[in-house]
Amino acid sequence: MKLRGVVGEVGQGVDRDLLGQPVVAMTRFGGHGEKVAVGANQIFEKPEALSFEQAAAIPVNYLTAYALLVVDGRFAKRRVGIDS
Repeated sequence: MKLRGVVGEVGQGVDRDLLGQPVVAMTRFGGHGEKVAVGANQIFEKPEALSFEQAAAIPVNYLTAYALLVVDGRFAKRRVGIDS
């Protein structure tokens, strides 16, 4: 599940510079809340040029492509064209 928002709190040992930063995050469950707790390793800085909605699409699209190209191996030893 993809999430997007602004970091409101950080846990012990997490860089406090993240507070107030716009981010995109991935979580497997529990992402349908107004406030969500995720590990620091599950967040990504939101690109400034993108809206929250656009940025939230990046992780799921990337992971889908990665799964097909690398994990599943469906395209192993083939050329793949990527168009934006």
